[in-house]
Amino acid sequence: MSPVTTHDSQAIALLCAPIAVGDTKPLTPSEWAKLGAAIHGSELGRPGALVGLSATELADRLGVAIDLGERIAALLDRGGTLAFELERLESRGIWLVARSDDEYPEPLKRRLGLRAPALLFGVGRREAVPEHGVAIVGSRDASEEALAFASELGSSVVAMGATVVSGAARGIDRSAMGGAVDYGGTAVGIVADSLLRLTQQPDMRVALMDERLTILTPYAPDARFSVGNAMGRNKLIYCLADAAVVVASAPGSGGTWAGAVENLRASWAPLWIWDAPNAPGGNRELLAQGGRPLVAPLAATILDGEPGAVGVVELADDGADLEQYLVLPRTETEVRHAFGLSQGQARKLLRAGVASGRFAREGKPFRYVATSTRATLFDAA
Repeated sequence: MSPVTTHDSQAIALLCAPIAVGDTKPLTPSEWAKLGAAIHGSELGRPGALVGLSATELADRLGVAIDLGERIAALLDRGGTLAFELERLESRGIWLVARSDDEYPEPLKRRLGLRAPALLFGVGRREAVPEHGVAIVGSRDASEEALAFASELGSSVVAMGATVVSGAARGIDRSAMGGAVDYGGTAVGIVADSLLRLTQQPDMRVALMDERLTILTPYAPDARFSVGNAMGRNKLIYCLADAAVVVASAPGSGGTWAGAVENLRASWAPLWIWDAPNAPGGNRELLAQGGRPLVAPLAATILDGEPGAVGVVELADDGADLEQYLVLPRTETEVRHAFGLSQGQARKLLRAGVASGRFAREGKPFRYVATSTRATLFDAA
């Protein structure tokens, strides 16, 4: 498959790809946002229509200054060198998706509009966008308790039928993604530095080969880490998720803190905060700013005091963890395996829920789904 497959995606790659850079610098994200608005507001309508026009024609039709028209024309003329570099990257398993392509994550366009990255480099499965995603983020230097919580939470997210979205950094990110992959699920990592280097790390390579992991970046595949890149990466993590969990954050500083505060202000995804006696101080401050407390990644009690297994959000009243799990329709067998119950226990619990009106039974084989409208991890409010 060609690295770019449509006239629009080819034009976007020529204008914005931060690779094969010559004397003319590719457009920055903010410059692309302005140009994208100009394209859509002009008679040209689509990026692919820019190809073949002179600098003067570009300036006239887009209503931009002649120097920008000259820059656009020069970028569109670098097809040979860019194609060579994209083929080199493709030989190493790295692909490129433009915002005009079907594989581009629709949630980014919906939540960020023209501020969504024009391009994403990726490795792993191209169809990376999860139907339901939960972002799990936290500090690189976290306690063993926090790392264990992140890993269990990653497993719990998979058991709910969702995908873990994180930053693929050491610490909380890797623990959460590892928990998802080890449980047999999938994870999506958004990185701020070298995609090429990351794909060579043993744990990443195994998950990529098993098609359990996709890694994306809006930056050059050989980019070095920078604070600015990390801040830009954070918003993509939140915008790909239906809900987000901060496991460990320093108070008032660091990428985890900045990303969480930005998400609270933008309301991209409901924000949950690990709330435990030994949680970092930043967690308590994020709770004070509006984060929702998350006590445990596993249900403390499901039935008759027996330990349960899933229910990412532990609500107060009896059976609430199961109600959370049944946000998506589940069979009796799925409930048994998720919560470690016997057949009799699972059947008794589900029948009681149906009788009380908390669960509904539908289809054949029977699947059970929660009817409650109480707050859950995926709530938008």
